Amino acid sequence: MIWAMYPALRLISVGLLALVLPAAADVLRPETGVFAGPEAPTPYELRLRRDLLGGGFSRMCQMLSIPSREPERAVYMLRTDDGSFVVLSRRFKASLWMAMQKKMAAGPGKGRSYAIGPEQQAAALRRVRAAVHTQAAILDPEAGNFVAEGCKQALLRVAPSAEASPGPDGTTHHASHWDAGTILSGKTWSPEEGSLAADFVAMEEGLRAFAESELAQRAAAKAELLARVRHLRERLGETASHPIGKTQD
Repeated sequence: MIWAMYPALRLISVGLLALVLPAAADVLRPETGVFAGPEAPTPYELRLRRDLLGGGFSRMCQMLSIPSREPERAVYMLRTDDGSFVVLSRRFKASLWMAMQKKMAAGPGKGRSYAIGPEQQAAALRRVRAAVHTQAAILDPEAGNFVAEGCKQALLRVAPSAEASPGPDGTTHHASHWDAGTILSGKTWSPEEGSLAADFVAMEEGLRAFAESELAQRAAAKAELLARVRHLRERLGETASHPIGKTQD
């Protein structure tokens, strides 16, 4: 009621608040939604994200791999409250793409050509029950930060290239890394051996092997992972030594 009686007081109060509170429009924030890319995600891509990556967005050293003839898989790290990292490897037990294709081929007009657009994908995926196998291991803070920095530095160097387009055989790797409120990302398709992209994929595969390792082999898997990270960081021009942290059960 006081605002109705004294409209000038309302204007003064709003002006004072504007001086005290930070202006939300002062800076641009990272775009992380469906508007970040040039095209809308397909129902197949959304299903991959839902089943293999789950909720949240602070996933670190993430790589989602889509082979042409094998089940899709993903690996990533999450920082825990005590500063350590849980490394998760998640994979479909059977190819989601193949299962979706079978459902579409079995639809109306069976035995003939069929459309594979968003509507057909969505309808087929509603009839696909896909099991996901998850494995996890804990990486100590020192080693986890060493790995995270390697992912960050590699993805900071993402640039356009003349890489071949995906073919009938091979694997597409989609990488991303959460760092201080920003999501770094990049992708590659079956990179040539000896390339920086191939070394990055090898590091991520080492992270996956660590998450999937048995307890008795975990120390060796960690040592191999750190060796791959060190190799990648040295190729990026960094002088990085192995951390001394221990693997936690």
